[in-house]
Amino acid sequence: ITATLDQASVDAEIGIVIPSLSVLSEAVAAFATETGLDQVAPEFDDGLGAFKRQMGWIEGVDDEGAMLVVVSGLAASIEATMKEDAQIVPDDAADIQNPAEPTAIMLVPVADYAAFVTQLGGDPAADATSVTYDNLDGNQTDGYAKTLNGYAVMGETLEAVEAYAGGEKGQAMVEALGPVGVDYLNGGDALIVLDIAALAPAFNMAIDRGLEEIDREMNAPNSGMPDSMRGTVQSMINLYEQSGRLLADGTDKLLLSMDFGDEGLGMTISSKLTADSELASYFAPAADAEGASASGALLATLPDQPYIYASSIDATQFGLTAVAEKITEALGGDNDAGFMAMYRESLAVMKDVKGVASVFYAPDFTAMMAGGFYTSLTVYDIDAAAAFEPDLLINNAGFGVFGPSMENDAAEEAAMIATNVFAPVVI
Repeated sequence: ITATLDQASVDAEIGIVIPSLSVLSEAVAAFATETGLDQVAPEFDDGLGAFKRQMGWIEGVDDEGAMLVVVSGLAASIEATMKEDAQIVPDDAADIQNPAEPTAIMLVPVADYAAFVTQLGGDPAADATSVTYDNLDGNQTDGYAKTLNGYAVMGETLEAVEAYAGGEKGQAMVEALGPVGVDYLNGGDALIVLDIAALAPAFNMAIDRGLEEIDREMNAPNSGMPDSMRGTVQSMINLYEQSGRLLADGTDKLLLSMDFGDEGLGMTISSKLTADSELASYFAPAADAEGASASGALLATLPDQPYIYASSIDATQFGLTAVAEKITEALGGDNDAGFMAMYRESLAVMKDVKGVASVFYAPDFTAMMAGGFYTSLTVYDIDAAAAFEPDLLINNAGFGVFGPSMENDAAEEAAMIATNVFAPVVI
C-alpha cells in the first residue's frame, strides 16, 4: 500500500484507495450473495465488469492493480467560501469572486495505456491527451489523461493533469497513521485517508461560521424557539463545537477502512493522535496489565441475538472520566436544570467505570407492535457497585404477545407476564 500512496501528490488532502480492483469486486460479490442484494442488483455479481462497462473502460485496465483518487485544494476552497459568506475581503480580492474549486485526480491502473486512452478517443502518443468517458450517473465527461508509473492519470483540466506528480509520501503517511492504523490500511478492501492536519484550519473556520449562523438564527425575533429550550440547545452546540475542534486539532491523519465479505460490511476508523494534544491526553494506557479492563469480553455477556450495532470501551485505556468532565464543562452548569442535570449526574458516576459494552438489537415484529423499534442493552464493569445504586428507578421494560392464547407460545406469554407484572412487583 505504501507504493500506491507514493503516487498521491504532495498536496493531497484526501486519498481514496482501492488496493485491488478485482479483490474488491470479489468481496462485494460475496457480500451481495450473502445479503441477497444480488437478487435485486445482479450487476454486483461482477462489480468490476459492470463498473468498466459503465465508464467505457473495456480495454487496457489492470484488474489486479490499485486505483487511487486524490483530492487537493479542499481546504483553500472551504476557506474561500467561508470568507465569501462572511464578506471578508482577502489579500487577493479575486479569490472571493472566483474561489478555487477542489481538484480531483483519478489514477487508473493500466496494463495497456495505449489501448485504454484510444478507446476514450485519446492519443496515446501525446504527453497529455483529451479523453471522453461516462460517469456513474450516465453522463459523459470530457477530461485529460497521461501515463505515469503504470497509471492513467485523469482529470478535468489539462493544467492539473500535466502538473500532476506523485509525492512519494507513502511511508510518511503510513507512519502518521501509527501501527494500529497500518493493520487496517493493509487489510481493507477500500480506504479513505484524510489529512486532518491540512484540513484543520478550514474545519475550524467552518465551525466558526456555523456558530455565527446558529447564533443569528437563535436570537432572531421570529426564531420561534422557547426560552426554556435555549439553554439546552446552547449546551448541545457547545458540546458538538468542542468535539469538532478536538478532532481537528488532535489528529494528523485519519483512515476509514472498509471490508466486504460474506460476513457483512466492516468499517473501521483509526488514527494516530497528535502528541501533546488535548485529544491525545484522553488516551492513557493502564499502569499495569492487570488494571486493564477486558471490555471486549463484556460483549460476550450480552444476549446473542441479531443486532444493528455493538461497541465496547476499555475505560482504563480511554480516559472516560476526563471525557465526562469535558462533556460536563461543555454542557454548562446553569442550563435547564431538569433536563441537563440528568446528563451531568449520569456522567458523574463514570469515574467508577472500568469498561462498557453496549448493543442495539435488530427490531422484531413484537417490539414494533409495542411501539418500540429497537432494544438496547448496556453492561458496565465497575469495582464500586454502590455508585450505581439508584435513588429512583423507572422500570420502562415491557413487551406484548399478540394473537389467540391457544395459538401463542406458552413460554413467550409467561415471559411477558414475568416482565410486565412480576418484575415491577419484585423491584
